[in-house]
Amino acid sequence: MSGLVLPDPPLSDGIVALRGFESTDVAALVEACQDPEIPRFTLVPSPYTEDHARAWLRRVAGGRAAGTRMTFAIVDAPAGDALLGAAGLNVIDREQRAADVGYWLAAPARGRGVATRAVELVAAWAFDTLGLARLELRAQEHNHASRAVAGRTGFVPVDAPVVHRPECDHFPDVFYARLRHETTHE
Repeated sequence: MSGLVLPDPPLSDGIVALRGFESTDVAALVEACQDPEIPRFTLVPSPYTEDHARAWLRRVAGGRAAGTRMTFAIVDAPAGDALLGAAGLNVIDREQRAADVGYWLAAPARGRGVATRAVELVAAWAFDTLGLARLELRAQEHNHASRAVAGRTGFVPVDAPVVHRPECDHFPDVFYARLRHETTHE
């Protein structure tokens, strides 16, 4: 499988932009991931350190180079510097033409529609650029905000994912999927 190339210019809807993570994002990653809501609903360890951030950035770069993952930094579109969160495809299964969508937001970015915008940008890129046919999203049953994002971005509940992520098996997840031809439901 060939590597993936970051979009240039970054994906943007004029409000938020999705760019590649950079080494200069380490401090912002560490600060954002101190919020207990992030490790509560994700695989992010707590406490989160600079070593964790650097290791995660290496995994993100490795997945992009292998073509199995694409993770974007979510930033405000006009400025492009303040880290709002992360969004992307945690696992890309080319054989099934499917991927697992994931995201998290720093506390100050919540409640502004940032996650919805980011997931829409990721979905459009995954369908149009990668030619994927199915996107999946998992949210813990008590993560009502993420479940609402799934609904707002056209994902519908499904019984089980086709993209397997064994590292998430311990979570009480609700599964959603969106097919290439489906549109959002505002």
